[in-house]
Amino acid sequence: MKLFKTINIIIITLTIALAGCGNNSSQETTEQASGSADEQITLKLASFFADTTTTYTDFVKPWIERVTERTNGKVQIEYYPSEQLGKAGDLLGLTADNVADISMLPTIYYPSEMPINNALQNMPGVAESGYQSTLGFWDLIQENPEILEKEFLANGVRPLGVLNSPPYEIWTMDREIRVPSDLKGLKIKTAGGMSSEFFEFVGAVPVTVPYPEMYEAVERGVVDALSIDGKPLISTGVKDLLTHGVLPHYGTSLQALIINEKVWQGLPDDVKEVMIQAGQEVTEEIGKVENEVAKTFIEEFRANKTIVELTPEEEQEWKSTAEEFQKKWIAENETEDFKISEYLEQYKKSLEKFKE
Repeated sequence: MKLFKTINIIIITLTIALAGCGNNSSQETTEQASGSADEQITLKLASFFADTTTTYTDFVKPWIERVTERTNGKVQIEYYPSEQLGKAGDLLGLTADNVADISMLPTIYYPSEMPINNALQNMPGVAESGYQSTLGFWDLIQENPEILEKEFLANGVRPLGVLNSPPYEIWTMDREIRVPSDLKGLKIKTAGGMSSEFFEFVGAVPVTVPYPEMYEAVERGVVDALSIDGKPLISTGVKDLLTHGVLPHYGTSLQALIINEKVWQGLPDDVKEVMIQAGQEVTEEIGKVENEVAKTFIEEFRANKTIVELTPEEEQEWKSTAEEFQKKWIAENETEDFKISEYLEQYKKSLEKFKE
């Protein structure tokens, strides 16, 4: 009997102990899922640009600061600039694979993974300013779940905000361009993809030149012209070599602040709300910054050099050439799964909301 009682006591004790362990484990799991008040979240944010650019000072940095402040320090974001975590062309995979939790993604590097983004941002003669292109693209993503799903979620990431460059202008050294036919036979630095196809369409010779090599390419005559917006011309010093500019609004360059989708789903709701709100704010603000940078650059360039003043007939020629190319490109590339004509019309409607 004594042995029997002893065994019963041992069994009861073990049962109580195991039950206690189970409750503690369940409690810990619940706290992790809901994000307890004292649980710190540390995330890595990767980018390909330096922390001296307006992309960082007026977009990424304010977003980081607001998220940290509004979560009372619960969220800490480690910033890795200048390709410290990986090359620009690898950032989508690095974010999807969680090497980086968040990144500032140059979507133009991913024409296969993000064909809709690339087609719309590169389409000539569509957007008219950096503010319009930024807010218009962000509006398009919010209003079209299909684009969100195909371009971002299918790649394992989610957008938190965007920055779209001012439309590209055409810049030259010792050469005046007035109409598209003036580009015939000229070597022109392009953004690649559809941008290159467009300049081939008007008879130019597209050339790919990395930003760090642009100065030398212009100085040595490797290229005769550049299709780009003013900000890179400032940061690379190429503006000092150029003498002429013409402003036909031909294509843009979209960057998206993205987060790994699994990381996103694991965040507490209050943190998600803060990130979304901060993303909306910096997207609205950067569009205005981009406009101001572009306006200032063009005014300063015009004061000392030549911004070509087009006649109404010449402006119409640029517009007609863009429309002709759009029709040709859509006819050659549209499929049942890639309804680019529908996406373009939706994008144009979004742009109209932010026309200045």
